[in-house]
Amino acid sequence: MVNFSATAGWYFAANTGDGGFPDPNNRQSKIATVQINMNTWYHVAAIIYSESNMRLFVNCEEVPGNYNGSGGNMVYSQTGNPVIGKGDGGLSLPPTFINADIDEVRFYNRALSDQEIGALYYWPVYPPALIYQLPTDSLTIQCGSTVNIDGTAQGIISYDWDDNTSGATKTFTAAGTYILTVSDGCFTGYDTLVVTDTQGEPTLTLTAPPNGCVGSATTITAAGAANYTWSPATGLNTTTGPVVTASIVDTVTYTVIGTNACGDDTATVTINAVTQFQPDFSYAVDECSGLTTTTNLGPLTGEYLWVWDNGDTSTTYSPQISFMSAGQHNVFLISNPGTACADTLRQVITTAAGEKELVYMPNSFTPNGDGINDYFKVFTAQTCLEGELYIFDNWGEKVFYTDKAFTTFWNGSYKSKKATNTVFAYRLILNTGKEYYGKVVLVR
Repeated sequence: MVNFSATAGWYFAANTGDGGFPDPNNRQSKIATVQINMNTWYHVAAIIYSESNMRLFVNCEEVPGNYNGSGGNMVYSQTGNPVIGKGDGGLSLPPTFINADIDEVRFYNRALSDQEIGALYYWPVYPPALIYQLPTDSLTIQCGSTVNIDGTAQGIISYDWDDNTSGATKTFTAAGTYILTVSDGCFTGYDTLVVTDTQGEPTLTLTAPPNGCVGSATTITAAGAANYTWSPATGLNTTTGPVVTASIVDTVTYTVIGTNACGDDTATVTINAVTQFQPDFSYAVDECSGLTTTTNLGPLTGEYLWVWDNGDTSTTYSPQISFMSAGQHNVFLISNPGTACADTLRQVITTAAGEKELVYMPNSFTPNGDGINDYFKVFTAQTCLEGELYIFDNWGEKVFYTDKAFTTFWNGSYKSKKATNTVFAYRLILNTGKEYYGKVVLVR
């Protein structure tokens, strides 16, 4: 603290130099432009960041000043002692001393913050909080216009907004929450302003399913405006308001006009009418291959999705599918898939796919005309099997052939004559690629 008690005209200054002769060539000064009053106690402080960057504070508030001198080096130590309260006098003038009382002096080896300087000024009393309020805590932008505020307050020397702008007066063009930081030179305060844009030109959005079931109701919702008008009125429960209900009879395109104080907007939506029906189908299974053929009993104009339990799907009206394993299989038929009108039928199909063919070849037959065992027959339990049958005598001569082994049989004759009692060889080639070999005895 310093108490100036002599003739008026004193100014607070800070100097730093390179330790040479005390003239402007060897030091830099910043001299406050605020004049000191006499017979008054002052708290003065200086922050020296560099020879060309100094800050001066009087009674906690930063004061402006002018730089003087051309010394280019900071002084951290020197042979002489640093001085407080004495001017160097220049080249031709003797040193001048301050005519004042100095109560306390402190040096710090770092730059103090503004808040720390304020705390020293108010010590030993706790520094008062800086209370600041904007004229209002909310503003409204209407129809894209701008809105202004003037936050000027007595004692505030700086105004900084969180969008990197400054000044007590500000123009807003966008909605948002803005924070203002103010300072009285010693302390900072804060206040918040909420800017809303409640009345811009409307931008409509519509929410509705793309399809509606004939005979049912579908909800259409609009947003983005204050008032709504719908057309045509066909099937609608109302023609005003943000939410309408459409009774589906046929495909219809609805238009809504949304308005507010700033203008209007138009949007359209098409609701496709979908006829709801129950899916139904029959099926037939090839007991040999397991190939299942479906027969769709629903309308040809319907939309379908088939789903099998092996993960396969089909949109064919009546598809076929081969099950690779025997057993029970779930088959689903979905009508109007992907819509609110969808319905599902499940049927369980049992197949014997993968079972081995069962073929029986007799080892003898008696073609004597008694009606018992008169033919050499090939037997099977599977009607899907087909095969070629060859009969050879002991000399390897072919005595019988048929490509319908399970329906055409050998009666024991060769070249229209009855073959003699003996042993014959046979070869059966199935349509599955499997072959059977053996011998058969002819006994009359």
